[in-house]
Amino acid sequence: MGSSGSRRGRAGAILAVLLTGMVSTGESRAGTTDVTIQYMNHNASAPNDDIIEANIKLRNDTPAAIALKDLVVRYWFTRNDAPMATPACWWWNTPSCPHLTVTSGIVALRGADRYVEIRFGHDAGVLAPGATTAAIDLGVTFGGHVDETDDYSYGTVTSFTDWKRITVHDAGSAPTEGLRGGTPPPPRDEKGERPHPLSGLSQGMSPPSLSLARRFARTPAFRPPPSPRA
Repeated sequence: MGSSGSRRGRAGAILAVLLTGMVSTGESRAGTTDVTIQYMNHNASAPNDDIIEANIKLRNDTPAAIALKDLVVRYWFTRNDAPMATPACWWWNTPSCPHLTVTSGIVALRGADRYVEIRFGHDAGVLAPGATTAAIDLGVTFGGHVDETDDYSYGTVTSFTDWKRITVHDAGSAPTEGLRGGTPPPPRDEKGERPHPLSGLSQGMSPPSLSLARRFARTPAFRPPPSPRA
């Protein structure tokens, strides 16, 4: 009887280990604190000009090497109605940024309607435990003046600082999924960015109709004149 119970106990322990290692489809198998971003704003003195220039490093906080090709970095910002938002790598080891590409995406999050994604090629190598990459000089050009201070990832730090508002994700993941480090921006309807009471009226309305709706919103309620006394 004791031998049978011991076998059942070992089988249960093995099953528990297997279940612990299982994750649902699309969920990262790694931790959300695997990688720390270090950030320095190369353009902190001019937050209202026509560029973003962010210096970014990645530090491996795990005891195992991480292939850079398995990671992407996302910098979150607002376009501010600028005519364009064109990302580029201006330096990573050399001006040509070998084995690194950048792209951008559209989101609707607090402090961000765009993000730049930094991707690493298959030959970018691995990041050893505790090691930090060379600095990536990330740029975004707008073709017009913008206000960087309302960007989720923006900071005024002028020396490399651990920075949670630039995030690291599994390569190929949805914008805020597959998190490996940092904190993505929350949805716009959480903590501070509530829709204007008339924002819903703009959908499907022509400009004159919207203008009329706004005028009514500012007009005091109508009160009929008092009835004449007999």
